[in-house]
Formats: sequence, structure tokens, C-alpha cells
Amino acid sequence: MYKQYDNHTKGVIALVLLTLVFASMGVFARYLSAHLGLFQQVYSRLFLAFLFSVAAFWKYIRWQKIISIPLREWGVLFIRSTFQHLLGVVLVTAAVLHTKLGIVSLIQTLPLVSILAVAFLKEHLTTAKIWLILLASLGVFVITIHGHSDIGGFNAGDVYAILAAIAFSFGYISRHWHKAGLNNQEITAAMFFISTLSIFIVSLVAGEGLPSLGDYSHKAIILALIGSGVFNVLNLFLSNYGFEHVKAVLAGNILTLEAVFGILLGYLLYQESVTVPEAIGGVLIIASVILMNTMTAEENIAPETET
Repeated sequence: MYKQYDNHTKGVIALVLLTLVFASMGVFARYLSAHLGLFQQVYSRLFLAFLFSVAAFWKYIRWQKIISIPLREWGVLFIRSTFQHLLGVVLVTAAVLHTKLGIVSLIQTLPLVSILAVAFLKEHLTTAKIWLILLASLGVFVITIHGHSDIGGFNAGDVYAILAAIAFSFGYISRHWHKAGLNNQEITAAMFFISTLSIFIVSLVAGEGLPSLGDYSHKAIILALIGSGVFNVLNLFLSNYGFEHVKAVLAGNILTLEAVFGILLGYLLYQESVTVPEAIGGVLIIASVILMNTMTAEENIAPETET
């Protein structure tokens, strides 16, 4: 019991850290967009993330185990890579180029993980939790109509962010589909490899062409790519670990804390003002997080998955 509780606690901490890491990713995307195409910067960041993950997790990676996994497991890896990177990362990168960083982070707090967890993982939702999810949704709605006269006024960045949120949520909950005994380190490295290759191919098909060496020659670009690579490793590993040890409904609620970090980073780095609707929506989201985590504190811990 102690080991189970300890893993759950570490899973919660991993998810809280994930919200900070994810909110920071838009900073790298904005800077690199001035030097690289959309797909070029994404596969460059993911390729470095693959190299860093192999280097960091080398002693935990069982190469023979990865090679010998069944076709079904490769299918899960491909599906998760597609949703989290080819769709999720590409769309959220496009989003931060068209709207405020804080808005993108807040849209990512839509309770889609909880909804998908009920639909695909058959997790239970009480009436009280449903009301809290609706409270968080109201907060996101209030924030995303910032300055727009109606819902039809959503800009392209808002749309990209919503689509990215759907993709990420599906990628997160599908962590529970792994059955071949791969550990989180192996899953992380394998997904980066698949994603780098697939997005590179999409980049060529989209006509971006190959970037020149000059595109990577500036010191600031190199540092941005390295920083982004490291953050991508943290992002994927923390999500894999967190969703392994925490029930998806609770995990999805914890991820709404990204709203706080997104607004804070937007204000500190880009002087993005915090409007009254954003402040009200943020309070509603934070209230939902606190109440649901308090409510679920005494519930049974999710059983350990195979590793």
C-alpha cells in the first residue's frame, strides 16, 4: 500500500511539473518560427528530444525488448505519436503564433481528458465532479472570448489550440493502452523516434524542403533548439509517468493548472496584459482544480499498470 501511495503522489507531482513545462513550450515555438518552417522546427526539436532521451535514459532502455514488442504495441506507439506530436505539437505551435500565449495554455485546460477517460477508459464521474468539470469549462469559455463580441469571433489561434487540446488529451489517456511491458523511458524514446520521422516526411510533402545549415548556425537558435529538446523530453516523460500512476479524470483536472503558468509566462515574457475576463475565468478554473483534488484525496488510488 505504501509503494502504491508513493507512486500516486509522485505521479501528481509529475503532472503539476508537466503543466509548467508545457506552458513554457510556446516560448521556444515563437522564437524558432522566425527562422524555421512550422514542420521544420517541430521535427528539429523532436529529433534533439530523441537524442537527449536516449542519452538520459540509456541504462533504462532495453533495445531488444523494444525490437521484439508485438505489432499491436507498435500501433499504440504510432497512434500516440501521431496525436501528441504530429497533431498536438504542430497545432499548438501554430496556435502560439496566432494568439496570446496565455490563451493557448488556458484552452489546453479544457476538461477533454476527463471526458475521454470516461468514454474510452470507463472511469467513473460523480455528479459533483461533473459540476466541477463544467465550472472549469465555464472558466475556459470566459477566457477565450477575450475581446470577441461572440463565439464566432474566435481567431485562428483559438481554433488551432482547441484542436491541439483534443489531440493531446487523446494521446494522454491512450497511455493506458500499452500492454507490452515497456517502461516510461522506452515509450518516451520510441515515440520521439516515430514522431521525428513522420513529421520530417510531412514537412517534405508540404513543400518546406530541407533547412540549410545556416538556419541552425546562430547561437541563439541552437540554444533554443536545445532548450526545446530538453523540455520536450520532460513533457513526454512526465505525462507518461503521471498518467501511469494517476487516474485520468484526476490527472486531467490537475493539468488545468497550466492556465496559471501560461498567463504568468505571457505576462512576464511578452507583457501580455491580463484582462478582467481572463482573471475571472482563471479563478473559476483554479477553484475547480482545488475542489476536485480535495474531493478525490480520499478516493482509492488507481492500480499499478504493467511496466
